[in-house]
Amino acid sequence: MCAPTRALTLAAFFILALAACGKSGPVTPTASDEVRQACVADADCVVVQLTCCDACNGGIVVGVNTAYADEVTRQYITPAVCAETACTEMACSAITANCRGGRCGLAQDGEEWQPPIR
Repeated sequence: MCAPTRALTLAAFFILALAACGKSGPVTPTASDEVRQACVADADCVVVQLTCCDACNGGIVVGVNTAYADEVTRQYITPAVCAETACTEMACSAITANCRGGRCGLAQDGEEWQPPIR
């Protein structure tokens, strides 16, 4: 293969590789974090894990509107990243989602807080 053909073949390979990588990576948000955490009732909200490990084991969770839960999860957690992550296996009481002041938040053991999507 001559040098120009080899260069074009390599360039085409890298373009295809980059295109494939873009599809398997984190998603781009379709709405602002304020919209993704907006709510009217507790039923509008769900707990979403932003890290490979759950909140009992050093991870981060947030309250998110159910309509955006899958999107937020895919934005922060990718199978490739989590495949190599080791988490502890501690237990804790359940964390639930709630709606306070029009924004999804969390509750655990009688305490409530509203962490932002990072």
